[in-house]
Amino acid sequence: MADVLNRFYHRCCRVLLALFFLDIGEQVFAGLYPNVISPGVLDGIVAETAKGTNLREGIRLLREAVTLAETDGRTTVTGTDVATAVQRITDLHLVSVVGTLNEDERLMLGRIAALHQSRGGNLISRELFRAVDQQVPMCYTLFFERLRLFRNLGLIDLYRPRNRGNTRKVRLRYDAATMRAVCEATE
Repeated sequence: MADVLNRFYHRCCRVLLALFFLDIGEQVFAGLYPNVISPGVLDGIVAETAKGTNLREGIRLLREAVTLAETDGRTTVTGTDVATAVQRITDLHLVSVVGTLNEDERLMLGRIAALHQSRGGNLISRELFRAVDQQVPMCYTLFFERLRLFRNLGLIDLYRPRNRGNTRKVRLRYDAATMRAVCEATE
C-alpha cells in the first residue's frame, strides 16, 4: 500500500509542478529579455524539476542555466546550459549532504557506492551488509538505521521486492563514481 501511495504522491507532484511552471511561464518570459529562453528549454527545466519534485530546485535550475548562458556571452539559453546546470546543482547538493555525515557513515556510503559501481544494478541489503561490515564493523540494526538515514537524506532508494520477506533492494540516486569520489574527498 505504501508503494501505491508513494507513486500517487510523485505523480501528483509532477502534475502540480508542470501546472505551476505553465502558469509562471509567462512570468519567466516577462522576467527575462525576449527570446532568452524558448518554450522547449522551459519544458526541459520542468521535466528536470519534476524528477526531484521540489519547486525550489526548478527555480534554482532556471537561474543557473540563465547565468551559464550569460557567462558565455550568449543571449539564449540552450539545452546544454540546462544539462550543465543540473549537474552543478546535483554535485553541490551531494557534497553538502555528504558533508553532514560522520566518518563511519561516509565510509559506509562510499563502500555502498564502490559495490554499486563494481556490481551495478540494485544491491540486496543482506549482501550489502556482509560487504560493508568487513570495512566498517557494525550490527545489522545500526546498518539498517544508516540505510534509512541515507534514504531520508535522498542519497539512496530502498525497495521491498515481492515475496522476499524483509529483504530490501538498495539503489543509489546519484552516480556511483561521483558519490564514491565525494565520500573519499570529505574524509
